[in-house]
Amino acid sequence: MSLDNFPPEFVQQGLDTQQRDAAGILNADFNITQIDGSQPFVARRMLNTKVKLEDGLLPPELEIRRHVSFEYRDVVLARGENCAAILEIGLRSLDVSVSSTTLAAAQQLADQIVERAPRPNLAGRMMIHNWFRDGSKGTQTNLQFISAPEWNDISRNYPPAVAAVLAELVALERPSGRGKLMLWHGDPGTGKTTAIRSLMREWRPWCQTHYIADPERLFADAGYLTEVVSYRHKDDWDPTTAPWRLVVAEDNDEFLRTSARNETGAPLGRLLNFSDGILGQGSNTLLLITTNERLDRLHPALIRPGRCLAQIEFTRFSTAEARAWLPEGSAVPNSATLAELIERVGTNQRITNRTAPVENSGAYL
Repeated sequence: MSLDNFPPEFVQQGLDTQQRDAAGILNADFNITQIDGSQPFVARRMLNTKVKLEDGLLPPELEIRRHVSFEYRDVVLARGENCAAILEIGLRSLDVSVSSTTLAAAQQLADQIVERAPRPNLAGRMMIHNWFRDGSKGTQTNLQFISAPEWNDISRNYPPAVAAVLAELVALERPSGRGKLMLWHGDPGTGKTTAIRSLMREWRPWCQTHYIADPERLFADAGYLTEVVSYRHKDDWDPTTAPWRLVVAEDNDEFLRTSARNETGAPLGRLLNFSDGILGQGSNTLLLITTNERLDRLHPALIRPGRCLAQIEFTRFSTAEARAWLPEGSAVPNSATLAELIERVGTNQRITNRTAPVENSGAYL
């Protein structure tokens, strides 16, 4: 019987099911050597970048055995002597799992595959570790490229008092013997996220950035927090040579209020333990958290001496500061956030039918 005799949606559903089943066969084939014990060790690597199988991802010792092609994803199984690799290649992602007879061999081969992947143009961009908690798979981390401006290019986007303290922070390097918590607070649209990206770039020579996509889970889940704190690359175990780490968790208002101990209890305690308690000891890890809360609403335990490396309030531009920032001849507001000033000069205009501007313009700037 010809497929022409069936409705198109029925045929498509069948093809989709067939592809999923085919990918499952590849995964089952890959798992066989772990089940029988011949290749019991597995290493996994993930990278967010535009990549194709034709880019020469596989080292010479691996030969493709199976290949399933979806519309936006390819799944490839390759085998070699005492090793196997399964690659999931998306539009802008690469997920690699390698099995071998030893963990060192699996890690080395997985690193080789990832290193063969083309890297995007990194002008103005940098790579960070992105963390999130998946209900079915547990804690996940992948590498992500983000745009990050140089501090000198954005320093004028902050009122002078704010720019001065940010410049002092940007100039720090391996601040041993000082607090590990950085607390940034201020109205939405005052430039906190932009400053974070710039700090990541300026600290890149000595510090890796780890961004928490779901901070509300990080401090609520002791296991998740422990995994982030204890994470080490295979070459980072020597504290004298390992890079420092910057863990960024944005928009944590509920953990930082004066009432947080009563409202959220355990999460606040874990946050404090992370910064300078037992959990944070022996780890060159700095924690940067942001909030839109006012200073008088923050829990005093967060800013006590010895715990807080930097407490920075991102303020609005005064009339005089806004006049200095805006092009000559512009209408000058009584006060404004950075986002509001940018909108006034026409580089970030909203599509709206409102005749009057709103006061707040979003948290991520």
